[in-house]
This record gives sequence, C-alpha cells and structure tokens, in this order.
Amino acid sequence: MTQRYILDDQDRDLLRAATALLKKVAAAELLRPAELVSIAKLQHVLAALPRVTPDIEVSVQVIGPRSNFGEIETWHYWEVAVEGERLSISSGGHFYRPSTGGDSFTTMTWEAIPEENSELDDYRESLWMVPDVQSFPVGVVGIDFACGGYKIEVTDEDNPLLEVAEDDENGEDAEPDLEPEEKGAAKVEEAADDEDEPVIQQRLFSPEIERSNPIELYRRDQMIEIAEKDWHTALLIFREMGWEPARPLEAYAHPLTFIKHNEGEAMQRAGRSLLVRVQDESLLSLMRNEPVASPPVQMDLELFYRLTEFVGGGAFIVGQPGSYEDARTNDF
Repeated sequence: MTQRYILDDQDRDLLRAATALLKKVAAAELLRPAELVSIAKLQHVLAALPRVTPDIEVSVQVIGPRSNFGEIETWHYWEVAVEGERLSISSGGHFYRPSTGGDSFTTMTWEAIPEENSELDDYRESLWMVPDVQSFPVGVVGIDFACGGYKIEVTDEDNPLLEVAEDDENGEDAEPDLEPEEKGAAKVEEAADDEDEPVIQQRLFSPEIERSNPIELYRRDQMIEIAEKDWHTALLIFREMGWEPARPLEAYAHPLTFIKHNEGEAMQRAGRSLLVRVQDESLLSLMRNEPVASPPVQMDLELFYRLTEFVGGGAFIVGQPGSYEDARTNDF
C-alpha cells in the first residue's frame, strides 16, 4: 500500500505558503539555472501531496534583507526542505541591538513524515522583542526579489550542476553578516536601499505595541477581537495590495478610530486581491476538493480572510477591549 502524509487544515495552510515561496524563487532573476533543477524537485514533491515522493533530498532557503527599527536590526529566512520522506518548513532570523548584542532566533518549525501526524512549533509569542516577527505565510507574502537584498541558498547533493555553478561564481553573494562590525562600507549602501524594501519588511509596529495588545473591531451587529499587531499587519498588507489610505496609516490603527464604509470596502478589495493571488495553480491542485482553513495562530491567512470579509461589511470602529459591550449597553 502506498504511503501518504496525514495532512490537516493547519498543514495545508503552511504548504500553500511553501508552494507560493517556491513559485517566487523559481521566477527570481538571481536564481541560477542549476538551482532551478532542484527547485523543480521540491515543487514536484509538494504537488504530489499527500502521496510520498521517495529518494529526494533538497532544501531551499530564502534570506531576506536587513531591516532597521531604531537601534534594532533584523533579517529573516524562510526554508522548505525534503529529506527522504521527511518534509519540513521553517523560518527564523537574526536580531541585533547594540546594548544587548546579537542572536539568531527560530520563528517556527513544521515537520511531517508519512502515516503520522505533523509537528508544528510556533515561537512567535516568545519573540515579542523582534519588531517584525511574522507567521510563515505573511512573511512569504512580503518577499519581493525585485527590491534587492535577498539571497537564495539551494542544497541538493544529487545535483552536480550546483557545484559547477558555485565554482564559476567564485563565492559571490555572501550570506548577510551577523554583527555590525563585520559590515564595513557596505552598511552605507544598504541604508540607501531601505526605502525600497517591501512593505511587509518595513517597520510594522511602534514600540508601545510590541506585545500583543488586544483590540476590538466592531459595528452594531458584529465584532472581532484581535491583537493590535495583527491589525497593523493587515493594514500594511491592504496598502501593499493597492488600498490607498486617505489619512496617515497610523490614523487607522489605534483606538478609538472610526472607519467609513467606502474605506472598508477599499480595504476589502485589496485583501481579496491578495487571497486570489495566493491561490496559484499549484495550490489549487494541492487543495482540490479540500476546505481552505488556517491554524488559529497570531496572524495567518484564515485570520486575514476574516478581517478582509469584516472590513467590507460596513462602517466600523477600532476600539479598546470592552468598547463593543459598552456601545451595546448604551445602544450605540
């Protein structure tokens, strides 16, 4: 009997994001032809799910550009790998602050082997000090190779063309240095590139909301309670996907804010355009006849879908916890 992976909705959400990541990598101009061979292997493995594809060992890692938040500097990575029958998805990065030094961190890890339940470890709740910590799906949405500053690392021992390509390139595209003293003059050039970074990699949160403060989005007959960080992230994604805010972005973010119906509809159109883009042909093949859902984590595609549908339903208010109940008590 052919072995199969046991995949639930949580797994499929991550696999959708992993497939989207590989599609972006395959289209990136900095990808070498030899690496495209290995990318295709991983794409084949994901497209065949839940069936097992044996005898493939490939890993693909995308390393993002540095981002600065005051004195804090971060960069992130996203990785998809298959080792025999073991599938894995992970993300993490590096955090540096002059007063405390630098350290690497892991954002999440996911592993699956045939005929067993997968294992997911999400560490974002403990990474409150990292100002731009994101879920794997949201991080993948923000990757834009056209902005520069990215690096792709492909490992595949069964692809001899990789070794030839590495010899020809003489060690170009070195991995980002971990500490500022190792950067040298390159620091000046990178600072000039900061303005061109994708919006998801820019500063997401002001210092006072680094922790997950809850807020309420509500109207007379409906209310959603979410983390303030998630609402900020959603606003940035709406803007990235074409929403043009009439006011400074911060004006939409903090309690107590009133958002008009037409503004909410514009946010919804932008959010829906992202959800359509995420569901590319490979994902539809993977998810055919399966319900689309996401795990209840800090910010994921299911939460973004709920927000997208909510904001287009009429004018609403961004309020503190308890604001909705107070409004109902006073008949709005």
